[in-house]
Amino acid sequence: MNTVPEQKLFACKRCKRQSAVEEVFVKEKRFFGLLTRRFCPDCMLKRLRLDAITNFIILPLVGVLLYFISPLHRLGEAALIIGISLFLYIPFAIVHELAHAAVASLLGFRVFSILLGVGGRVVSGKFLGLKWDVRSLPLGGATILGGPPAPGYQWKHFFVYLAGPASHALLAFLFGSAFVPLLFLDVPPLLTTFCLICASLNLFSLLANLWPRKVPTVYGEGGTDGWHLLRVFFWKPEDFQKRYALYYALEALDANEERQPLQARDWAAKGLALYPDDEMLLNVSGVIHTYLNDFARAREIFVRLLERPKLMPGSKFIILNNIAYADAELNDPALLPEADQYSAEAYQNVPWEPAIQGTRGLVLVLLGKPDEGLPLLHSAFKKSLTRRNKAIDACYIALGELRRGNRAEAGKYLDAARTLDPECPVIARIEQEMAG
Repeated sequence: MNTVPEQKLFACKRCKRQSAVEEVFVKEKRFFGLLTRRFCPDCMLKRLRLDAITNFIILPLVGVLLYFISPLHRLGEAALIIGISLFLYIPFAIVHELAHAAVASLLGFRVFSILLGVGGRVVSGKFLGLKWDVRSLPLGGATILGGPPAPGYQWKHFFVYLAGPASHALLAFLFGSAFVPLLFLDVPPLLTTFCLICASLNLFSLLANLWPRKVPTVYGEGGTDGWHLLRVFFWKPEDFQKRYALYYALEALDANEERQPLQARDWAAKGLALYPDDEMLLNVSGVIHTYLNDFARAREIFVRLLERPKLMPGSKFIILNNIAYADAELNDPALLPEADQYSAEAYQNVPWEPAIQGTRGLVLVLLGKPDEGLPLLHSAFKKSLTRRNKAIDACYIALGELRRGNRAEAGKYLDAARTLDPECPVIARIEQEMAG
């Protein structure tokens, strides 16, 4: 008798939510890699939020309090030094990312944005000619850049990766050079201590960034600047192709964010003409077609992606979700069973992703189960980062309330969608349904 092998499931250490794909979790290694724990992104964000509160609020306050109670006591002085160091981490992290951006621009790369921190978006906009995306937790950062094929491509990347650690080396030298003469001058002790802290903090940051540490993510491998510096001259042909294709994907996403979907579609088409099998470019092209309300074409692209024999870890569920969303928007009853199956599978394996929550909630509403779908839509609405996506979620909440017979509540969320994004393409559909 043949038996079907039981599928292995992986679980979040904290909330116990499960998935058949290990890569959708964030891994935390302790005791030199001997102990590995998995957390879903929601639980990891909660852990990071607790760390941020402890490091940037509680410890500095305790340090200042102890110092003013007993400024000459070793404990008070140490606590104050720790508090100052934690606050200085933020401006030095900004300098680090600016160094990456400056060198990238000088070498001909396109700098799309600078990301500071993790968590919910606090503010985004342009400053110093660059796009900034500031998140709620001041932990880490990234410079998003790319460029088409060019001579010296690897060397250029080498210097871009080197720029961040080099900024810490320069700052450590400058503050260290200032510290020595201050020891022999009649200056406040706090100024001398400040220079010592800055020199030490940048030296530590230099070593931490040069340490070659790999960081696996849902979208592929990543790592510290040191990890990239060790790998850059050992790229394989597929590594070059991924970076070339990424440039066109970033251009398309940037144009789409700037409310230029036709230009975004053209960028994706240019990239696919050169790299027709690139997974990320295909997915971006499909997403852009959904913003153009061409859901039939979007569905074709996503189905083509799903048929690929090998996908990036975790991306299968994003693709299933995108097919389900296109099915739902096509408003074809024959496609609803597929939307139900695919959205359920995506939600079962990646239940914390707001886009997947929103699609599953919408499908349940269309299946006549608004009581089950609305909680998911509210969760997606709360977690969505952009006003555009929040407006879309608000429209679907309005649809769910309308299906429950709550016209007043539906009108409230429809008004919220208009406020968030007057150009939201879903608004007209909900208005039509309310009128009917």
